[in-house]
Order: sequence, then C-alpha cells, then structure tokens
Amino acid sequence: MRSVSLSDDRTAVSSVVGVLLLIAITVVLAGVVHTFAFSLADDTLQTYPTAGVSIDADADCDDEKATGLVATHVAGDSIPANELYLETTSDDPDLSGSWAAPDEYATAGVDDGTVSAGDTATVCAKEDALEGTTVQVVWRAESDARSLVLAERDGS
Repeated sequence: MRSVSLSDDRTAVSSVVGVLLLIAITVVLAGVVHTFAFSLADDTLQTYPTAGVSIDADADCDDEKATGLVATHVAGDSIPANELYLETTSDDPDLSGSWAAPDEYATAGVDDGTVSAGDTATVCAKEDALEGTTVQVVWRAESDARSLVLAERDGS
C-alpha cells in the first residue's frame, strides 16, 4: 500500500494565497475609495453664515444728503466685517463697499472687526440717488468664491 503525503499537494496552498491576495486588494481599494469620497464631501460641506439682516429706509442723514438706508445685523452668527459688503445698482461707486472699510457710508459697532447683532451700516445719498436702486448686504468668503445675499431692498 502506498501512503499519501499531504506535503505533495501544493494546489491548496496556491488557492489560499490567491484568496488572501484578493482580500488584501479589496481592502486597499476600499480605503482609497473611502479617502477619495470623504475628501469630496469635505469640499461640498462648507458652511455659510446664518444671520438676519434688515435694510430699512429713512436713516438719519445730514441736510446735504436727503435719502438713506440702514442695514442692521438683527440676529445670528457674528461675521468678520471684511467679509460683508453693501452693494447697490447705483452708478455711484461710493455707495458700495466693504462693511469693514466703507467709502461714503458710516458703520457702527464693528470696532472689534466683526459684525454682530445690533451693528449697523448707514448709506446716505444725495437727493434721490437711491430711488430705483437695489441695495444688498452680501457675504463673501475671504478664502474662496462662495457668496450669499443676506438682505436685499429695492429702492422704490
């Protein structure tokens, strides 16, 4: 009788090695896909500020400037002043600009560099320069091209 030796059968070893290699490749591919997918998710889940801003007519303006609007941060997130802008459809470039560095309008309460609840920006214009003009308070991210209109008022 001839005895059978288990050490002569090498086909079982190559099957086990093949299965282990397939499992290792699957784990590596899953890790690569996971990393790629979560890096995409981080890019799309960037946050925007949540803030209530109102724009009201009849601001206190001096005698020379007859019409005005006041933009007030009513509630919500504090926003860096250099990321908030007043924009108008007026031909007068002095009526638009950064909340942090206004041109022809006044701001109040932004000494600390942030716009918080109660802080204001007042736009005063000669005669009826704001008549028929749209005024917006716009947030623009300093780091990228994201923006958001927080308030808008038609000058009718």
